[in-house]
Amino acid sequence: MTTISQTLTAPPIDDPRRQREQMLRDSFWDGDWEETLKSDLKKALGADRAEALGVIDMSCCLGPQISRELAVCHVRPPLVTRSGAEPRLVQPGGPIEKSLLWSMMPEFTGRVCWLREYIMRLEMSTAGDLVYRPVPPWLTEMKADPANPSQPIVYSEWVPRLVEGSEVWTRDVIDLTGEEPSMRVLSQDGLTDLTKLVFRGSQSGKDYWARWQDGKPWMPVELYHRDPDAALWHCTQGVEMVAATRMAAVLWSMFCHNYRDAAHEQRVIIDGTPIGAAVKQSSQGARYITPDATLILLIDSLDGKQAQIDQWRTGADPGVLLTGLQGYLAQATGREGVSPAELQRLSGDPQSGYAIALNNEGKRAAQRRFGPQWRARDESLLCKSAAAWNRWHTNETPYSEDGYQVAYQGIPLSAEEERSLREQIDWELDKGWITPAQGLARLRGISESEAKQIIIANQAAEAETPNLTAAGGEE
Repeated sequence: MTTISQTLTAPPIDDPRRQREQMLRDSFWDGDWEETLKSDLKKALGADRAEALGVIDMSCCLGPQISRELAVCHVRPPLVTRSGAEPRLVQPGGPIEKSLLWSMMPEFTGRVCWLREYIMRLEMSTAGDLVYRPVPPWLTEMKADPANPSQPIVYSEWVPRLVEGSEVWTRDVIDLTGEEPSMRVLSQDGLTDLTKLVFRGSQSGKDYWARWQDGKPWMPVELYHRDPDAALWHCTQGVEMVAATRMAAVLWSMFCHNYRDAAHEQRVIIDGTPIGAAVKQSSQGARYITPDATLILLIDSLDGKQAQIDQWRTGADPGVLLTGLQGYLAQATGREGVSPAELQRLSGDPQSGYAIALNNEGKRAAQRRFGPQWRARDESLLCKSAAAWNRWHTNETPYSEDGYQVAYQGIPLSAEEERSLREQIDWELDKGWITPAQGLARLRGISESEAKQIIIANQAAEAETPNLTAAGGEE
């Protein structure tokens, strides 16, 4: 992800509300939300009670946790074909493998799930290698083509750079709306063009490098959407899950506080004082001692009165609190389209924090849900990658710049799931309801066309195998 120095404050963009919402969600993903939790605890409990919690617990972060479970399309590298065969672009040792694109996609698509949008920018290194750089949407401004309203034709991104020894914000502006495409780097105030200083030359007009083989320019950016819609941004969608994430963190901190400090009996001394024990005072003014439970405590009476020792019951039942918290989180995950039946694990303890996991069927449902829109962006990114490589490596055999097809590998079946599925497929084959290719596609989690290719290849290999037991052969 884009590394931003702690000394730089994110500059304001054209939509402050969108920026605030996207920055907040990104902070949860990056684990940089401690101040948010402290603020929420003070609002919920008041300053004194929030201070009494002691060290806060950040192990329950519902939104990012469930988003990571939903982002399963790229858990295994997708199968890429062109005209039914594996293209050179994605073969072992090729540009895509060297760039580690598929390795970064599970993390990237998790952010897409959580923020609703995220940007993948395509660049070329000085060595001529493909570079994929995820860009936080709260550092960008865009304008879309009315004919394709979900993708930008004007792209502006704030980028921190070292300029003449100082770390400052610069703004990359890519514009495809004019007669000639342009890519400029502007200073922080927008008054100075730093393009030649940063890139050692012009990046506009005939020097604009992001072009197809026919010379038509393209935007070196892919805007991934969680859900398809005719708009660039959907940053206010899913605010319920953001609110649930913040409330769940408050409730989990309160549970841990009760488990640690209120899940035991409370002892009290009336008209007496312990002998030899130092009396302490809390910031709220309460006087107390911390005796060892293995010792016998000696008590002196006060003012000749009869000293009394009493014990109150526990202030909270951890089991009841945890059950209530589990119910709240189970209900909150439903807002993300996850049914209770798809939750494999929804449990927590003070040692490991709160854990959420989907079962295989839930993950397969997520793959079916998000696969179509992510497939379109992946295929577009591959076409652009081939074009970028071709423009930089004019002396090499060019890669195809169109026709890439992406198929996401299915979630592996457990032994029990595979046995049941095999029985179902065999039964449907016997009835003549499906073809062998359809059955293999379901079993392997691949497309039907890929299954047909496997069957054809196996049949061809079987036909080429000599029959050694035939007449004149040897056993």
